[in-house]
Amino acid sequence: MKGDYLRYLAQIKTGMRGKDAGKSALLAYKYARSIALAELAPSNPIRLGLALNFAVFYSDILKLPDRAFRLAKQAYDEAKRSLVGWGRSPSEKAGCFWHIFLKISAFRLNRTSMQRTTHKSAEEETWSLG
Repeated sequence: MKGDYLRYLAQIKTGMRGKDAGKSALLAYKYARSIALAELAPSNPIRLGLALNFAVFYSDILKLPDRAFRLAKQAYDEAKRSLVGWGRSPSEKAGCFWHIFLKISAFRLNRTSMQRTTHKSAEEETWSLG
């Protein structure tokens, strides 16, 4: 949530305030992602939501649609692999719900991949922390 809040600030603020909010959002997203990868299953809704929000940050704030696509696709692929063998009945570990969620995510990924144009290299990142 902290990353999302700071992303919203980065969208509306200008100059150094916007840039500072963007840098803080990047740190918050990276920290949250490290915890999610260590503590949550790939199909966990919080982990998936974080990945998608972080992807939006990369796309909309940092203007790195390729990196956004890779992050979202990685989360999608990991979640899909973790659900193999779950069965398809709605009562079986809510597998049906996640199957639908993954289909929606796949649609968004496909749409995003078609909309991508040129990408910036890592050296061109506006908000590099290095």
